[in-house]
Amino acid sequence: MDLELDGKAAIVTGGSRGIGRATALGLAAEECGVAICGRGSDDIDRALVDLRQISNHAWVQVADVTRSADVNSFVDGAVEELGGIDALVCNVGGFSGGETLEATDED
Repeated sequence: MDLELDGKAAIVTGGSRGIGRATALGLAAEECGVAICGRGSDDIDRALVDLRQISNHAWVQVADVTRSADVNSFVDGAVEELGGIDALVCNVGGFSGGETLEATDED
């Protein structure tokens, strides 16, 4: 399937395992540059090995998206490594607080 993602770049949060990892691998197979984050370095390292079997245009970082400093560092690094971001896949479970746009950092 050609999703016309060749030359595009995407971020996948929670991309080191499960659905996030499958999504990242699918994007890489479509020749999309991929940046993923996850909380565990072992999972991130294994995911990078799998991504690099498909594409050299992959970047990973250990980051916890419940921490704004981690998110800022991850996004900044992804932009630098991939030359920009065209798509965002928010693949992190859990919910607390109210509406997304009104959420605080604590939420």
